[in-house]
Amino acid sequence: MQTKVTEDDIFECSDNLKTVASMIIFDLSDKSKIPKDIFLRNCIAKSASLLDSIILLYKRRYFDNTLILFRALIDRLIHVIYIENNDLYQDFRFETLISNFEHVSNARSNEEFKKLLKDPLFQISKEERQNYKQFKKSSKGWSKPDPKQILKENDLGFLYKFGYEYSSRRVHPNYFDGYPEFHVLTGLKPDPFEKFEDQIIINNSLLISAVLINRCISYSSFNFRNIVFDYFSSVINFLNGEGDKSYKMSFLKISNMFREEIELSK
Repeated sequence: MQTKVTEDDIFECSDNLKTVASMIIFDLSDKSKIPKDIFLRNCIAKSASLLDSIILLYKRRYFDNTLILFRALIDRLIHVIYIENNDLYQDFRFETLISNFEHVSNARSNEEFKKLLKDPLFQISKEERQNYKQFKKSSKGWSKPDPKQILKENDLGFLYKFGYEYSSRRVHPNYFDGYPEFHVLTGLKPDPFEKFEDQIIINNSLLISAVLINRCISYSSFNFRNIVFDYFSSVINFLNGEGDKSYKMSFLKISNMFREEIELSK
C-alpha cells in the first residue's frame, strides 16, 4: 500500500489511534466478563502497544525490528479472524491456560531449576491443579490457524505474500541479519539501505492496527456507537491517500464523550 502521507502524519495518527484504543478498553474494562470479550479487549490493547513499539523502533531506524513486530501484528489479526469465524474463544482460553500450567510444571520438575520451587511466579496452588485437570478434560485440542488460508478466505491474500511472509524473513535468522543495523550503529557510508522506502512499514502497521481494532469491536458482544466505527473508517481512508483527515473530527467527538463519561458501547 503506497500512500502520500508524510512520516509526521503517520506519527500523529498513530498517537491518535493509541489514545482512542485506550478510551475503548477503558470503556470495556468493567463490561468484559466472558472469555470472548476479555480476549478482544486485550487484543485491542496489544494492537495499540505493538503499533507504539513499531513507531519507536522506526524512529531509531531499526527497520528490520519493526518488521518483526509487524508480523506479530498480522498474526493477531489472523488469530482474531480464525477464532471468531470458528467460535473458538473458550478453546483458545483452555489452550493458553493448559500451556501456561504445563510450562510452570515442567520448570518446577527440572532438576536444574530447583530454585524455582521458591519463586512466587512458579507456584502452583491446589485450585490451579484442579482447574488444569478440568481444562484438559474439556479441551478439544487446539489447531493453529493457517495464516495463508485464513487471509485468503477473507480476501486478504495479498497480506500474506507481501506482509506476513515477507516480515517472517526478519523473524527467523538469515545470513544478512544485522546488516542494516551495522550501518545504523556505525554511521559508515555508503549505506546501501538508504535508498529503500521504509515509511511503508509504519503506514502498513497503522493500517493493520486500525483494521484489527475495528474487527475486535465489531466481533465483541457490545454495540459501539457509530462515531467509533466512523473513526476507524476515516483512518483507513486517510492511509489510502485520499487526503481525508476527518478522523480528527471523529477523535474530538469521541474524546468529548469520554470526558463527559458517555459510554462508547452498550
